[in-house]
Amino acid sequence: MFKTILAAALALVMVSCAPAPPPPIVSAAGPDVAACTAKGGTVRPVCRMQRPACVIAYADAGKSCSDKSDCLGRCLYQGEAPQAVGLVGAG
Repeated sequence: MFKTILAAALALVMVSCAPAPPPPIVSAAGPDVAACTAKGGTVRPVCRMQRPACVIAYADAGKSCSDKSDCLGRCLYQGEAPQAVGLVGAG
């Protein structure tokens, strides 16, 4: 009985010492520049890791809009934020 428990414990110890699998291989090639250019985009670094990606601007990029229905992408406010009247902030 003791030998069986000892053998099981030894087997568990041996299995827990197995090496971790290797990390997945990440392609360092980046996006296909020719295909990106053919779609009307440019390859430039994006996000926190600054990895190159194909960036394609919307057809209405840079044009003014008043709400979401005017834009293919996001409608962003340009200029100073209007001052709120009657609000008190604490900081």
